[in-house]
Amino acid sequence: GSVSISSQVSGDKLTISVTDSGVGVSKEFLPYIFEPFVQEDVYTARLNNSSGLGLSIVYEAVNLLGGSITAESEPGTGTRITITLPVIESEIIAETPTPVVKPGLEIDQPVIMIVEDEEINMTYLKRLLKSNGYSLLLASNGPEAIEFIEQGSKVDVILMDMKMPGMDGFEATRRIKALMPEVRIAAVTAYASNADREACFNAGCDDYIAKPFQKNDLFELLKRLY
Repeated sequence: GSVSISSQVSGDKLTISVTDSGVGVSKEFLPYIFEPFVQEDVYTARLNNSSGLGLSIVYEAVNLLGGSITAESEPGTGTRITITLPVIESEIIAETPTPVVKPGLEIDQPVIMIVEDEEINMTYLKRLLKSNGYSLLLASNGPEAIEFIEQGSKVDVILMDMKMPGMDGFEATRRIKALMPEVRIAAVTAYASNADREACFNAGCDDYIAKPFQKNDLFELLKRLY
């Protein structure tokens, strides 16, 4: 069989349709397909390791976004799921080469080093900070961050992901503080308990922000640090 996906934007509405050529859904069962753990053919679902949660998760996510979702199907002819979401026009931020600040170069704007191993998190932080006039240094792990410091790169603030493979953010923070005690380091972590905060401060971090965070939270953090 096949699955096709189409989308279009009309005014302030984004419509996405996913259509398959599968076995379809009976008219009696169709009203219940967005309910959790509900499956028309339980035997086939178990063979395919399906838990009956996919469409219910989509349904909740669409509702949280202020949209709507509908289903159309006939047995033997496949199923079409249509999602409509409200959208607003956004300014596209063009990708530009990330400036590397050379040792000894004097600039007015603060220089922020992002230490982050997850590419999607790095991309989000990079676009957010570059669009607000910050100069950036990018390190995908602790040793890269330490190398920047050892080379004498100008750094005002470090956003340090605390959970990274190999050398974690705690060890990287301790080593960087030993090399450059005056640099301000903010722990960026998904762990938000008091014990986690204390561990970050004990490692030498000057501030702390828990994921996920809003952009205003990040800018407030930077104001405190710089």
